[in-house]
Amino acid sequence: MNSEKLKYTGWLYLIGILGLIFGAEMCILAVLFSSMIVDVRPIILGAFLLPSAILFLLVKREMTYLMFTGMFAILCVFRTFYPVGISGYPDWMAFPYWLCLGYLIYKYFDFRKIFAEKTAFEERTYEKRYEKPYKREKEAKTEAVPYYYRVLGVSKDATPEEIKSVYRRLAKIYHPDRGADPDTEKKFKEIQKAYAVLSDSDKRAQYDRFEDSYSE
Repeated sequence: MNSEKLKYTGWLYLIGILGLIFGAEMCILAVLFSSMIVDVRPIILGAFLLPSAILFLLVKREMTYLMFTGMFAILCVFRTFYPVGISGYPDWMAFPYWLCLGYLIYKYFDFRKIFAEKTAFEERTYEKRYEKPYKREKEAKTEAVPYYYRVLGVSKDATPEEIKSVYRRLAKIYHPDRGADPDTEKKFKEIQKAYAVLSDSDKRAQYDRFEDSYSE
């Protein structure tokens, strides 16, 4: 479920199609009657609403859902307060649009659990990827790769950019403020120590030559 798209209800599809129709209508009118257009507000709304409706219907991700919901809220305000005909009074027939907006918001809170599960799943996968170097700490004496390289989970020929990138990710995962486990602070200090050596070209060269006797 975490890697799949959201499963929309029939009502959500109808609301998406409604936004798509309105956006397309405004864009088409802008092309056909550009010389007669006096107020560009509906055209601007349609130009933004059309792509957001397409993304809402096809991509089905949290960002596109929120983007379309925001645009649909603007559409509701537009349909309510934009003067209709010669009366200039609000269009109270926009009430169904507000019902649709309410349904969008209601379903978002329904989907929040799915969004949260997806984020948590990605974070767990991310952390497991960088937990691996510590599972092999006890094998330090038998490994060909020096210890500091194993702490960061990089090869001995890793570039400074790779070392810096990995350090930032590990520091974020094992920062003491996160309090993931009792060993977090110890691991964080080891990561900092390893990075302090491997990020400095002179210290790294000395460490590579004299790993067993190296001291800062």
